[in-house]
Amino acid sequence: MKLKRGWMMLPLAALIGLSADAGAQGLAAREKLANAVVKQKLAKLRGDIAKNKRRYKVGYTSAMDQKLSDLARTVPPPDLPQVAAAQNAKATELARKFPNLVKKVGTCDVKAQAFDWRTAGKMTPIRNQASCGSCWSFTGAAVYESSYALRTGKAMDLSEQHILDCAKTRAGKDAGTCGGGWFAGVFDTLVDSGGAAESSMPYAGSSSACKAGVATPYRAVTWGYVKNDGSAPSVAEMKTALCQHGALASTVYVTDAFMAYAGGIFDEQPATKGPKDVNHAITLVGWDDGKGAYLIKNSWTTGWGEAGYMWIAYNSSNVGYGTSWVDAKGE
Repeated sequence: MKLKRGWMMLPLAALIGLSADAGAQGLAAREKLANAVVKQKLAKLRGDIAKNKRRYKVGYTSAMDQKLSDLARTVPPPDLPQVAAAQNAKATELARKFPNLVKKVGTCDVKAQAFDWRTAGKMTPIRNQASCGSCWSFTGAAVYESSYALRTGKAMDLSEQHILDCAKTRAGKDAGTCGGGWFAGVFDTLVDSGGAAESSMPYAGSSSACKAGVATPYRAVTWGYVKNDGSAPSVAEMKTALCQHGALASTVYVTDAFMAYAGGIFDEQPATKGPKDVNHAITLVGWDDGKGAYLIKNSWTTGWGEAGYMWIAYNSSNVGYGTSWVDAKGE
């Protein structure tokens, strides 16, 4: 079955999809038909929002039809500080060895109050990971697609299924499955052996054996972590990385409120075990200092959030842990 939407890059208005009013109307209509459990959950969440004076709204999103444990399955390496430092040393070496393979992009200004890679037409459409915990695969693909568009001026749709079935870490281990994974293996594979087009291996929403003989023409030059220890970057560091590399792979801690997000600035501040406590991979595409928030792209269809996107407060939900970039090979 083919679950993903089309691949072509679209103007900002088309990427955003339905207007906020139309989206709200759709969620309201869904909620009227919801069962008692969903309605009770939304009522509780709205009570928490009012009590804590939060700046976001919730509704009966498409994500609420799934289990949190099915959607949010990103698993960071337990030794990320050491892994990140080693990878960044390799990234520096490759960048010096092949200085002309990576084109710099000059359309992003770190001094701007707000910036969004969608406005430059460099973001591919919102995808649908379905009930497979392959968020790490979709994030890796989205980041590469953005980098490829920035460095070639062309659109492409990378196969998440190929990543899900075939991506390996340099240690030879699977990058992940529907049961979870980490996007480092996606980037390792793109550097070492390349990625496939969606048309070659359409997304099926389940893990399977790696299919032999599939063309993998899409390569990356190098990749690395924004912070040398893999920790969450500062806002200034995040802006710099966004301007230097394009969209970024990142993580967040997902809760029921996150799954029900329907607009506004998500500032839940959930209780976590610490800054390393994350469970979901997302794509970070911009910022807005007026909102005090990052703009993130998700892989839960346009029936979640603001047509598939979220504004998340700079200090909310451990956003940013393990943030990484990848530089696609130019033509």
